Amino acid sequence: MKGPTFSKNLFECIPPEGSEKHFQLLEFCKHNHSHVLATMPFIASEVAEFCGFYAFFELIREFGGSKINLAGGPGKLLERYGLFLSEKSYEKLMFHTECDWIDLPSAWGVFIALRRAAIMGEVKKARVPTVKGPVLNRTLAQKYGVSERYIRKLTKIQPQGTPPQPPSKAGGTMPRD
Repeated sequence: MKGPTFSKNLFECIPPEGSEKHFQLLEFCKHNHSHVLATMPFIASEVAEFCGFYAFFELIREFGGSKINLAGGPGKLLERYGLFLSEKSYEKLMFHTECDWIDLPSAWGVFIALRRAAIMGEVKKARVPTVKGPVLNRTLAQKYGVSERYIRKLTKIQPQGTPPQPPSKAGGTMPRD
């Protein structure tokens, strides 16, 4: 592909280490620990739980979207990937994975899960009588760079005045009154 050369992190979703956004992301994860872990892919939440979010984000930034070899114990993980796990955490991870390899999700997959957690957290906080569905949907869509439809699907908020759609029968025909 011809054209200008871009930096390696131009399309990364996890902010660079040491940046203000990186600090804010770590704070978000710290204050929403259980909710964040619940929205991430299983293996991502397990690794984040055992090694902490800081080390997890570094691991994802460097090796996201690839296989990680767990064989050889915590020392080998540190040597191969720079990931420090205590013996106890390593044993727990091995118990949950039941094999010597794990497929780390991509940085994009982790980013999507974190964004979903943030949106759901705001929806939960904003469930007050003054904030109506369409206004909240529009605000969140603009803030997080997604469509209002995505927010509606995620939160199951129907647009005002729109009746819920009845389920269709097999073959795509709607039931008659």
